[in-house]
Amino acid sequence: MGRSWRLGRNPRPGCQLSRYSRFRAKNRASSQYKPFAVCRAKGILELGGEFHPSTRQAFTAAGMSKFALDKFLALVERSSLIEADRLAQVVNDWKRRASLSQLDDARYCADHLVDAGLLTRWQADKLLAGRHRGFFLGRHKLLGHLGSGGMSNVYLAQHTLMQRLVAIKVLPQHRVSDRSYLARFHLEGQCVAALDHPNIVTAYDLDSDAKIHYLVMEYIDGSDLQAIVTRYGPADFHTAADYVAQAALGLHHAHEAGLVHRDIKPANLLVDAHGVVKILDMGLAKFAAQPVPAELADDAHILGTADYVAPEQTVDSSTVDHRADIYSLGCTLYF
Repeated sequence: MGRSWRLGRNPRPGCQLSRYSRFRAKNRASSQYKPFAVCRAKGILELGGEFHPSTRQAFTAAGMSKFALDKFLALVERSSLIEADRLAQVVNDWKRRASLSQLDDARYCADHLVDAGLLTRWQADKLLAGRHRGFFLGRHKLLGHLGSGGMSNVYLAQHTLMQRLVAIKVLPQHRVSDRSYLARFHLEGQCVAALDHPNIVTAYDLDSDAKIHYLVMEYIDGSDLQAIVTRYGPADFHTAADYVAQAALGLHHAHEAGLVHRDIKPANLLVDAHGVVKILDMGLAKFAAQPVPAELADDAHILGTADYVAPEQTVDSSTVDHRADIYSLGCTLYF
């Protein structure tokens, strides 16, 4: 009986060295090869390696097992996320160093592409789930999911030519058929585009790709006040006063442009790495001097967020003015 061979740190008895030698002589790096059943390990530790924690967690939650390498690489090519020559170079280099067990599982290859900076973890997880579409909107490549709101999803993206990071707000497709949601989404884009102030998030573009409507905005690397207070507790009064003063400057600019935000709250005030406050989410904003569009006939029933809304806004939100925003900003300071 020939000698047994090893997979990583854990010996797997019963596999003959002669079989493995014949395989290596035939084609060491071939991704077409399917390891002998007798050589299959029963768990990750027996394979002598670990998946990236987020990959392992995602697949455990989804109840998914190993993903074929060939299928994964085909999805990567079809996604157009990585140039074909670059993908082949990086994958071939990984194959030369990968163990036999890793060649049988695409999750190891996905981790390598993420570590190499060619895929984001979000992209890799989508590809491992069998998806190759939906990574591009116009000239923007989606990098990850930033969050979801009542009527939209927000993604981190990068302009394919300018390499600029942006935040893209996408209206869900099931909302497109609702004229009121689409009209409000377009109004939000118009509201943000009408403003230009360092304390208000900047809008770059409002567009649609097939049935996908999206708003391209400035990406702010930071956290909102609600998340900051939840994590670190209430700010000292100097810091709190500074944040609210910055927000007040942004609101003053909006009010001078005839715009009422109607949803000022801690979650809509973003603080970047330099301590600059940015007002975001104009989803409920309106121009005070303009008539309400026909598609938004039920505008009076939009209340905002209960803990911060002005009393008059609970009666008829379509008639409120800048004073409602000032009231909400005071409630934000109290928070």
